[in-house]
Amino acid sequence: MAASCLESALLQEARGCLKVIRSQQDEGTVGTIKAQSALEEDFYLSSSDKLVFLMREFKAELHPDRIATQANPLLVAKLAVAEVAKFDFPRLKLADVAAGLGEVSDEVLTEKMITLAKVSVTRKYGDDPEPRSSFGTGGGHRDSDDEAVKERYVKSPSLLQLACNTVEVLRLRHDLIQIVHETEVLSRVYTEQLRRTGKGAWKLVGRDPIPFETQTISKDSMNLVDHNDGSKLELDLAALEFDATVTACLDFRSESCVKALMTDLGLEELRAVVHYQLMQKQLLTVGVLRNQALMDGPVQGLVELELLNRRPHAVTVPGAMLRLQDVLSRAVDGTHVEHAKKEESRFSASLSKAVGEHMYSIAARKARHRPMVQKKYNQLL
Repeated sequence: MAASCLESALLQEARGCLKVIRSQQDEGTVGTIKAQSALEEDFYLSSSDKLVFLMREFKAELHPDRIATQANPLLVAKLAVAEVAKFDFPRLKLADVAAGLGEVSDEVLTEKMITLAKVSVTRKYGDDPEPRSSFGTGGGHRDSDDEAVKERYVKSPSLLQLACNTVEVLRLRHDLIQIVHETEVLSRVYTEQLRRTGKGAWKLVGRDPIPFETQTISKDSMNLVDHNDGSKLELDLAALEFDATVTACLDFRSESCVKALMTDLGLEELRAVVHYQLMQKQLLTVGVLRNQALMDGPVQGLVELELLNRRPHAVTVPGAMLRLQDVLSRAVDGTHVEHAKKEESRFSASLSKAVGEHMYSIAARKARHRPMVQKKYNQLL
């Protein structure tokens, strides 16, 4: 336990030092990923007291006597499927809400739908004279002999389960921060490789996720499972290329998102984000290593030319790609200008043509599997 606490403290200290180092860099020289600042948010996750308070508050909101009037529908939707089916969610229609708001953006419409969902549940059960549950209150008639009555109520996770999920969330977040940083470094190397071989620009994360449409399942209804405060953040994680909704709970400054991550479904979504980011890093690793193996010869030759033209003292290396007799001048000391330019052109042409034609394309690799995933999803529907 002491070793784990010390490791956690060192990780927090390292992240703090990393923020200071980044702030000292000149703007534009280091292309940090947008998601890094959001993932390093420690308002709730750095305080055990705040986390314990949120666990107890979440548990109290899901009590059978208060779940209808106090629980957030966004959080209830993260419970087990069997328990979600017992909760009487409001059936809000997108068309009805849009008609009252007029011409509005999708973001405003979504926020309005979520607000109406919370209000409608409270209004529906706020004036109910009969309690939602009569067992476990410490007195009165108890329906302990009728198990069917108990099965009608939503069962909330235990405090132990919430605590275990929270510990796993902390571990996954540390892994995600490290993987995001490694992905950034690899992406810069890959971008430089493309530039040296004359390839065009590329995007680390595409902005066109696979369209997993749910309208055919529930037409014109609000899907509460796919929304939370994290949907408003501008993240550039690899998961956005697959399904942007899995990042809906990644706002670590939001009380609703932290509570959602304490559930099994919220934890699985965070684990999916980590897995997608890990696959992005592995893909970049393969691309960088393969491309560098192809580029080593021509790049080495260009560097040898630079060292040979260094003044006042030229430098040669053993096992060189460059043939000295082809570039050295026989009349005077130093290199022959025309011959040196000819060798430089030869190496540059080898990079742009011979090597460029066989460069590992990450974008092409991703695009190759998108139709397959979409086809399998359509078969499920």
